[in-house]
Amino acid sequence: MSKASFLHIGERIEKFPTQQKNACKYIQDHYDKVAFLTVEQLAENVGVSPATIVRTVDRMGYPNYQSLKDEIVNVLLSTKFPTRHQLEDSWDEPSDENKLISIARKNAAGIQTMLTPHLIDNFGKSVSILGGSKRIVIMGQRSSRSAALYFYLLLREFLPAVQLVGTYGTDGMYEELFDLNANDSLFAISYGSPLYAKRTIDAVRFVSEREIPTVLLTDSLKNPAVPLASQVLLVPSIADHYSLVTVITVLDALIAEIGRNKLTSAKRKLRDLWRVLSESDITVSTPELQEEMERRISGGWSSK
Repeated sequence: MSKASFLHIGERIEKFPTQQKNACKYIQDHYDKVAFLTVEQLAENVGVSPATIVRTVDRMGYPNYQSLKDEIVNVLLSTKFPTRHQLEDSWDEPSDENKLISIARKNAAGIQTMLTPHLIDNFGKSVSILGGSKRIVIMGQRSSRSAALYFYLLLREFLPAVQLVGTYGTDGMYEELFDLNANDSLFAISYGSPLYAKRTIDAVRFVSEREIPTVLLTDSLKNPAVPLASQVLLVPSIADHYSLVTVITVLDALIAEIGRNKLTSAKRKLRDLWRVLSESDITVSTPELQEEMERRISGGWSSK
C-alpha cells in the first residue's frame, strides 16, 4: 500500500463494510481534526467502536492508527491554502529589505517545504500516467487557467497530442472530453482553496466515471475532485504571499521528466519545430544563437 492512502479513500471505499466506510468518509472529510483525535475520540465522532477504527486503519494499509495520524500531520504541516487575502496582505506587509529579495527568499523556502514524501511518490506515478498516454488533455479554470496554459504550451512543443480544454469557454467541455479513452489521460489543475472552479471538478468526475486516468494538481485534500482522481499532486502554496511558484515548479519537473522519457521523439519534434519557426520568419535571433540553434537542429549538438 502506498503512502498517504487517505488521499484515495474513494477508490476503495465501496468495498468496505458499512461501518468502516463511514469511518473512511469521516477521515476524508475531517482529516484536519483526525490528526488530533485518539482512537476512542474518533470512534465516538463516527459512531462506531474503537475496534472498528483499528480495523478500518488496517484496511487502509497503515500498520497502526499513529501511522495514519503521522501522515495526516505531515500533510497539514506542508499545506497552506492560498487565499486572495495573502495577495492583499503582501502589499501591507512592512519590510526592511528589498521586496524582490524578500519574495525570492520566501519562494525558495516554499519550494523546499513542498517536497513531502507523498508528493515525491505521487510525482513518479503521475509521470507514468502522463508519459504513457496517447493523448494528454489539460484543464484549469479561473486562477488555475494560467498554469494550465503554461503546461499546455510547453508540452505541445515536443508531444504530438496535447489538448487544452475550454479554450473558447467551458460550454463545449463535454464534447472535448467525450472521445477520451483508457489510452488517454486528463491533467487537471484545481488550485486556490477554498474556492474551486466547478467545471474543473465536473470534468474530473466525468472522466473518472469513464475510467480514464486522471492526475489532479491541487492545494487541499478537501478539494471535491481528490477522491475521483487516479493520482493527486498535493502542492502547498507559499505561506506569506499569493504565488503559483510551487505549482510552476511541479509543472517544470513534469515537463522535464516526460521529455526525458520520450527523448528521441521529443527532440525530433522540438528541432523540427525550431526549423519551421526559423524558416517561416516567425522568430528572430542573433547570429551566434542562430548558429547554435542550427547545430542543434542538424543533430550536431550533444544529446546529453
